[in-house]
Amino acid sequence: MTLLALDMGGGTAPNEIIIKYIRWAIVVPAIITATICISDYLAYRGKRFSSLAALCVLIPCIIVFSLRVNFTYFNQELPSTPGGGNIYDQYRSPSIPNPLQGRPLNVIWVFVESLEKNYTDESINRELEHITGFMTPLNVSPLLNRYTVGGVMSAKCGAPVYFTAALVLHFSYAGFNNATCFDDVLRHYGYDSYFVVGHDASLSGFRKYYEKHAAAKIYDKGYLESKNIPKDSDYPTYPDEKVFETALGIIKSSTLKEPYSLNILTYDNHAPSGYPSRECKSQYGTDIANVIRCDNHSLAKFIDEICQSGILRNTVLVVMGDHPYMGTFDQLPDHPNIFAKIYTPINGMKVLNNDPTPFDFFPSVLSAMGFDVLKQQYGYGYSFYDVSTYPVSEWKNWLDSFATSKPTEHYKALHR
Repeated sequence: MTLLALDMGGGTAPNEIIIKYIRWAIVVPAIITATICISDYLAYRGKRFSSLAALCVLIPCIIVFSLRVNFTYFNQELPSTPGGGNIYDQYRSPSIPNPLQGRPLNVIWVFVESLEKNYTDESINRELEHITGFMTPLNVSPLLNRYTVGGVMSAKCGAPVYFTAALVLHFSYAGFNNATCFDDVLRHYGYDSYFVVGHDASLSGFRKYYEKHAAAKIYDKGYLESKNIPKDSDYPTYPDEKVFETALGIIKSSTLKEPYSLNILTYDNHAPSGYPSRECKSQYGTDIANVIRCDNHSLAKFIDEICQSGILRNTVLVVMGDHPYMGTFDQLPDHPNIFAKIYTPINGMKVLNNDPTPFDFFPSVLSAMGFDVLKQQYGYGYSFYDVSTYPVSEWKNWLDSFATSKPTEHYKALHR
């Protein structure tokens, strides 16, 4: 089994042929319909409304979507890394890493919606900084990943997800189908995996990702509703307090088997004004800075609970923002960086690169759990416990140019 294995065969993939015909099946009728629309308008000068009038609005949108999105998950690629190198070589890895000694550790990985490393009002993160003082801080540049699925999958699979690809994921397409990601490694070693989130897990393709790569048990809005858990919220989603309570219930369950991987995704901080619980509104107020402050309080309580229970004696803890805040408010810093910290109970583990990219988390968390990653490249990431990566400025310039480059062949092989 290889890591991030690519289809090395020649010829045209069946999916590629299907997509080509689908595109023509959309574009040709669209052109014909647009021609009829124009004729209809010229004949009646807009004096009547017909069903064609609605199509005249809809059809151009379909054409633009078809050509611009380009069925992204079949047509985008990853180029070589900075400094050159063949993409196939960069993505080829000889084997899944072996545990260094005995059974690897458990992992709790928390992705926090829109959480920044710093705010102009230092009190926003003060409680969280205090409770995570035992963890190693990291200075992570968000690069392209300024949306949740981009941030999560970049860290999990060591490769960027582009905005148009993220749109496709919102329609529940499972990304990185043909790649071996972080969760595939754990699945290979028999980990029980869990994914906890307050909204429908199908949003952005998370359900399909975690089911495909981790065979995870999903605890989302539908699950919580099925258990008649009160929402304490004025919004359709469950607030993050309930998410953390659910996660603690999993950890303390008598049926929990080790090793396990617990994945948590929060939502309350989401732009433009957040989704606070009624209790948060009552205690902190409703402006976004206080929504984040309240969410940090819930996260701090969760971390304190697992610290006090002794869980971290054999468990790695990762806490990181999924991306910078998608908007603006007075307390935002001029140069955003996501909050990111990691803890491992393995003695002697020292972070050698405190300025990693999101891609580096894939091999780095494996290192923190006791896997021997042998200083290999996993996707576009290296373990920050083993080697230094490319300077963030170079990565950023490279990715910014990549964002506007013409997609070709290699990236699509990850998603077939």
